[in-house]
Formats: sequence, structure tokens, C-alpha cells
Amino acid sequence: MTHQKFLFRYTNCQCIAALAGLFESARMFTGAINVVFLLHRGVNLKQLATLQFIFTATAFVMEIPTGVVSDKNGKKLAAILGCLITSLFYLLCLAAPIMSWLIIAEIVLAIGLSFTSGSFEAWIVSATRLEYPNNHLKINHLGHLRKEIAGLGNMISGPLGAFLAFKFGYTVVYLISFLSILAVAVCLFFRDELKNQHKATTKNFNFDDLKKSRLSKGFFLYTGIAILLSAVYQPMYHFWQPLFEKALSSSNYVPNFLQNHFATLGLTFFCSNGVVFICNNYIKRKMIFYSNPFLIAIGITILSAIAFTILGQNNSKSIIFLLFVFSVLHGLLSSLFTIADDQFFKIIRQKYFSSIFSIVNVLQRLTVLNILWLIKKIITVENIENMFMLCSISMIIMGILFFYWKNVHDLKVHKH
Repeated sequence: MTHQKFLFRYTNCQCIAALAGLFESARMFTGAINVVFLLHRGVNLKQLATLQFIFTATAFVMEIPTGVVSDKNGKKLAAILGCLITSLFYLLCLAAPIMSWLIIAEIVLAIGLSFTSGSFEAWIVSATRLEYPNNHLKINHLGHLRKEIAGLGNMISGPLGAFLAFKFGYTVVYLISFLSILAVAVCLFFRDELKNQHKATTKNFNFDDLKKSRLSKGFFLYTGIAILLSAVYQPMYHFWQPLFEKALSSSNYVPNFLQNHFATLGLTFFCSNGVVFICNNYIKRKMIFYSNPFLIAIGITILSAIAFTILGQNNSKSIIFLLFVFSVLHGLLSSLFTIADDQFFKIIRQKYFSSIFSIVNVLQRLTVLNILWLIKKIITVENIENMFMLCSISMIIMGILFFYWKNVHDLKVHKH
């Protein structure tokens, strides 16, 4: 029995998608408690925004160089290198509240994630095109499989991390994240990468090829959607914990099992990632082969705009209702990311996959840099809800872009 058959029973592209999801889950052992850990160590909200600004600035600088390295030297090498570098972040975080060490940690994390950004996607798409030629919907299927596994894994890793932090302290959780990511890197070592793909990607990237490629309007529409998604994810990912702690302090009734903030954070993480799992599993099994992905995306943007408005108002006296809305929103945005990515991956030329994806990421980072700079200037505990209200407007704009992209896509299909 070969090591591939021993390690996994599924196809190579399914295994890579699964490991990409497990990489996200390994990172999320600290997902429910990271901000609280830093706040309890003495880091304030403005310093948190500063750290995220440094992370985004570093990623902005590193995106294109790491994408070119991935295209020229192979996605497998870039993915493994990214995992190894990312794992170091969790050791450096233990130096909190010393800002110099936290700044180094954010720089290391940015470099590591820049290597994995695009590498996993390109590896999955190239393996899928080899194993399932002329089946573009399989790319959507595997994209949702990756998010489904990540959601299921996060349901375990996030709450478990909160429980271990409560019982044994924060250090144990960060060490577990470190070791889990190393384990993913070892598993990636045993996966296959296409040899012919490596030969095809040795040519240097040329911006003229981007102009002449079949990306056209799809590239610009996806870039706009990706930028807006990155913008709305900033309050969702980095400031949901302070929002919930504020809601806990003002809620009329808090169930006994939620009065411990570790329990609240763990349950929120469990529920939100549970919805991520359900949404991606349902779309993967029931909708993607029968419905237009763009119509699914437009419906998600409408529901997300409503959810962001509810969070922005934050006038509900029920912490349970707030938790429900946040969980549903988390699942919706995860599915929306996957749909947008998969539709874009179908039109990228394989030999420049990581380079083109890195260009989009650079534009995303530039937008996020400006947003974080603004947040750093104005954020307080009192006005934290305003960021969520602005996100609802972004979702409406995103729905318009998806509608236009659908029309462009339908026109091309009709011509063919």
C-alpha cells in the first residue's frame, strides 16, 4: 500500500482541499480567544488595529513576490513553506504584551499566509483539472468541500481552545496551534504535485499576458467583490469579541452557561463555524449542480446586508439572538467567498495562477490598509457597532457586482 493510499482514500485534489481546510482549523485553536488573550495581557483596541495594520502592510508587500515564487517553484513547496512560517506566529504571540515581539509575530504571519494564499487554490484547481477534465463545477464542489472541512474543524478547534485556555491557560492553546500546523505541513509533504505543471510555470509573469488573457471583465468584477469582502471581514474577524463582551454587559438576561466569557466565545465560535459547515455542505450537495452560482451569491448578499444591519443596531436584549445572527452571517460570508473564488478560478490561466491571484490580493490588502488606518483613528468600544452598519452598504454594492457578473457570464455562455 502506497503512502498516498495509506494516508487518504480519496483523490489527490480532494486530499489537498481537505488539508487546506485543516490548515485553517489548526490556526483557529486560538481563533475564539486571540483578541481576548491580547486584551487581558494589556493590549488595547488601538494597538490591536495597529498590529493588524502591520500585518496587512507586510502582506501587501509580500503577496506578488510569494505568488511568483509559487508559480516558478511549485505550489507544494510554497504551501509547505507557508505552513512552517505561519506556525512560528503562535510561539511569538506568547511574548504579549511586548509590542516589538507582537509586531514581529504579525510580520511572520503575513509572510506565511502570503505563501499559502493562492498556493492551495492553484494546487487544488490544477489537480482538479487533471483528474476531472472539462468539469468546471467540480472546482466549485472542492471549494465548498474545503470550507466545509474548515467549518467542521473550527467547530472543534475554536471551542476546545477556549476550554483549554480556561482550564490550563493561554500558553497551552498557542502551543497546540503551533504543533497542529506542523502536522498539516508533514501531511502536505506526502501529496503529489503535477510535474508538467512545474514545467509550465517557469516562464516569467508578464502583465501583457494579463491584458490579453480571457479574464477581461471577470477579473475586474471579482477584484471589486474580493475588495468589498475583505473590507466587511475586518469587523467580523477582528472585533466580534469586543462586540459580544459589550452585548453581554448590557443584556437584560444572560443564561448561566454564558456568564463566563470563555463559554460565550467558545459557543459563538462553535455556532458560527457550524453554520459555515452547514452552508457549504448544503451548497456543495444540493445547489451547485442545479442552481446558477451567481444567483446563490446574490441571495447571500441580501441576507448578509440584513444581518449586518441587525449587528450594527445591537439593540437586542437577547445575547442568544445576537449569537444566532452572527453565526448565520459567518456561514453566509464563507459561502460567498467560496463562490466568488471558484467562479474566478475557472477563468485564470493555469501558468500564472498564483501571480494573478496575488495581484488581486495586493489590491485587497491596499483597501484593508486604508480601512484599518481609519479604524485605528476612530474606533472605541462605544462606536464599534458603526463598522457593522457600513458593512451592510458594502453587501448591497457587492450584490450589484454579482448581478452584473452573472449577466456577463450568461452572455458568454449564450454566444458559445
